[in-house]
Amino acid sequence: MTDSKKTTMRHRIEYLVYRGFEVIIKHLSLETTYKAGELIGRIAFRFAQERRGKLMRNLRRAYGDEKTNAQLTKLSAEIFERNGANFLSSLRVPFLEDEDILKHVEFSGLDNFLVAAKRGGIVLVVPHMGNWELLAQALFLTKEKIRVGTHYRPLNNTLINGIIKRRRKKRGLVLFAKQDSTLRLTNFVREGGVLGILADQRVGGRGAAGVFFGRPTTCSPLPHLVAKRGKAQLISLHCETIDSCRWKISFDLIN
Repeated sequence: MTDSKKTTMRHRIEYLVYRGFEVIIKHLSLETTYKAGELIGRIAFRFAQERRGKLMRNLRRAYGDEKTNAQLTKLSAEIFERNGANFLSSLRVPFLEDEDILKHVEFSGLDNFLVAAKRGGIVLVVPHMGNWELLAQALFLTKEKIRVGTHYRPLNNTLINGIIKRRRKKRGLVLFAKQDSTLRLTNFVREGGVLGILADQRVGGRGAAGVFFGRPTTCSPLPHLVAKRGKAQLISLHCETIDSCRWKISFDLIN
């Protein structure tokens, strides 16, 4: 995606639809929003045949012969439902008070993270999973005075992108666009900041070597690079859906 300043008619229409959808979402409870998202996921599973086929192929590569076709089909349906629920819930979270959000969230490894944060800068290694908005809110929910930043890829739609940026900045989140120099990121963590970076971007042969479901792959080298140059600790951060409308946010030290 690019951070183009050009606003098209399509952008304006998408913006109006998005804002109208938000008006509806704001009047629903988080529980209702979650259930509605599950329903959308079930509908998508039924009709999005191409995406369902890709998911099945990926699951087969991951599990090999460990699961039958029936088991993989069931798992695929659950993934569609879970993604729908998390997506819709992430649109509702920004309109909730922290106290209401915390009723649906539990933390793991938070104490170890806070101890590490007092020693210096941290690079959070973040995967594409779970409730996105909860990941963005996680450190602010702790009420600790921590300078938090994120490395992000701007949306194509500049109007919607502007809304998200304003909401994140209002929280106190420092935003670093994809086009920003590595030096800015390095200086931020060197000065004691906590910086979240998506680490599971597809980067081909340019990436850092890794293993996923027992298979060799590559991932973004940026977290390790920034942590090394900024003398920062690497810590993983991920959000797991543990039950209906319940999430666990986990911090794990990376040696």
